[in-house]
Amino acid sequence: MRKPPLIAILLPLILIGIGSLRARHLYYRDPTSCFFDRSRAYDRSYSKVRQGEADTFVNTSALKPSQRTVGGGSSSPPVFCIGIPTVARPTGHVYIRTTIGSLLAGLSPVERDAIHLMPFIAHSDPEAHPIYTEPWLKNVADGILTYQFVGSQLQHIRDLEKDRENREKQIFDYAYMLEACLAVNASYIMTFEDDVIVLDGWFHKTREALRGIEEQVKILGLEEFFYLRLFYTEQSLGWNAEFWHYYLFNSIVITAAVLCVVFIALRKTPAVQRNGLQTLATAIIYCALGIGFFFACGRVSMFPMPYGIQQMPKYACCAQGLVYNPARVPRLIKWYREKRLGWVDNVAEELADTGEVGSRWALTPSVVQHVGTFSTKGEDEEADKKGEVSVSQQRWNFAFELNDAAALRAEHEKANQGHNRI
Repeated sequence: MRKPPLIAILLPLILIGIGSLRARHLYYRDPTSCFFDRSRAYDRSYSKVRQGEADTFVNTSALKPSQRTVGGGSSSPPVFCIGIPTVARPTGHVYIRTTIGSLLAGLSPVERDAIHLMPFIAHSDPEAHPIYTEPWLKNVADGILTYQFVGSQLQHIRDLEKDRENREKQIFDYAYMLEACLAVNASYIMTFEDDVIVLDGWFHKTREALRGIEEQVKILGLEEFFYLRLFYTEQSLGWNAEFWHYYLFNSIVITAAVLCVVFIALRKTPAVQRNGLQTLATAIIYCALGIGFFFACGRVSMFPMPYGIQQMPKYACCAQGLVYNPARVPRLIKWYREKRLGWVDNVAEELADTGEVGSRWALTPSVVQHVGTFSTKGEDEEADKKGEVSVSQQRWNFAFELNDAAALRAEHEKANQGHNRI
């Protein structure tokens, strides 16, 4: 057998080199990719702009109440009851100002009247939280939820507060907040963590997504949905091991297709026949390199989630932003109180896995970003080295930062033009 020409050896190396350079530019935000670059992937492109808008709104609201229509609100029940549990961080960092500001900044009067905003100061002494006495909070909130307990019940809360990682208090707080939102009689119940940013136009995007879910549930003959997820992190969406047979099958099919072409060429092309084994070996090597490079580029880049709504029963994280079907919330509250201990998102997923509460959906692109670099537990430290991020900051939606502020603003204005449909 003749030695393979030098070009046959160098060509795949050259192609892989060029492809890698291109991939480093295209896929550095994909955490499932070998070309993921931590030093650039966590750049706050859009969220920094939105934070500026949110902070401006809060600063303005400190001087005067936000503008509302007819007597401060509509006579009909709100579309969304929004609960945001918040506790003071041991580091002193406060994110909830930006969270609330981003929820409200840019809303039309009709959209604002369709919201019942209810921050939950989850302290036995509400004044322990720095925002409780700030004027802007009372100006923008429809209600500020606090514990309405005395005696032994209040003492129990104080006991739970002593442990920053107390998973019992987290479950208790969410059940308490959800129950308060149920009493508002809103069409949907939204929960946000207190260290997120919401993009401009979140209201119309979420409302449209919920209409789509209601239609899909009827078309597919499903039970009522459980929740719509407004945030997820792509880190959970990689080449998951349980699908290895699917990946293997497709790799074999692609390789077989290439080899079929080679065999046809061997039969019909004399020049190829003279180097049959060499051609066959080269084809197999090229296929292996190509398939390997494909997987290295990352699942999120190669198979991005389609825009719009889709069911997401697995690989979802975390509790940064969710919209619950209020018909399912009483069962969730009961489940929380039965379990008593755990992380709210994990315990809710356990309930959903039983099949009792309906389907789980997600909205793509995400309309929420998690920006907290310090958790309420106080275990995270700001990364000192370039490219390193705290454990808390790793809960990140990379695609969120690709948003364009001007385009979102124009889309939001267009959605509000000519109609008041909520």
